[in-house]
Amino acid sequence: MTIKYSLITALSALGAAFSAFAQDAAPESKVLAFELKKADAEEQIYLIIEGEFLRGTQGSSAESGSAYGKLFGQIREDGVLHVTYNYVIENQIGSKEELFKIAGDKLTVAVGELETHGPNQMVLKDPKKVKFSKVFKQVPLTIPEPDSAESKAVTKVLQGPLAKEAGVPVTLNGIVRIAGNWAFFEGMVTPEEGKTPKDEAVATKLAEREFQAFLKKDDKGGWKVLRSTFAGPAGYFEYEDESETAPWQLTENPDEN
Repeated sequence: MTIKYSLITALSALGAAFSAFAQDAAPESKVLAFELKKADAEEQIYLIIEGEFLRGTQGSSAESGSAYGKLFGQIREDGVLHVTYNYVIENQIGSKEELFKIAGDKLTVAVGELETHGPNQMVLKDPKKVKFSKVFKQVPLTIPEPDSAESKAVTKVLQGPLAKEAGVPVTLNGIVRIAGNWAFFEGMVTPEEGKTPKDEAVATKLAEREFQAFLKKDDKGGWKVLRSTFAGPAGYFEYEDESETAPWQLTENPDEN
């Protein structure tokens, strides 16, 4: 989501509190993305659910301001998701207790009175009196296994140009995310075993910098690369072209600092 990039520095302060949940999504994980759109505001929730535990991100953007942060919590015996939302609003860090319900393709957020429970920490005053009335709709997102046909169809399109740049055959090691007719790859580009790029600068780039690519299906259903790039020297990526219109859920990563 766009608001993520303007807040990423402030969010790094939340990394320590979230580290217990900062693990890559296991194959059995359930990854879900939801959004709520209004004329003057947008909100997004991204969840990784592993057994009874969950983590994710939540963000909102409106004329009055934007917020973005990390979610972590647990699924109660009654199926309700009991969540802590650690967020940043205009460079101010805060925390809020939330309750979610998921049914079908909908996520409903409980609305109720909040009270202060510590410095910048808000909790539900009476969880039994909340109303599950704020409804988010699920948006498309799949994360296929790296060795699946879906993933290989994406990485195969990227391999040729990358091998040409490197001057040697390469493999891509990372994650493919697909949302409708959009795809996103994030990971490392590695020369095949025993092969080394002759250009020392290229060899260093492949060894040290992450690679990302946005793709979109063409009229024939094949993947076309819209933009691909390695991270800059500081490790950051910037999006200043058509890839900015890609679905927000493609680039969400709760495990980023």
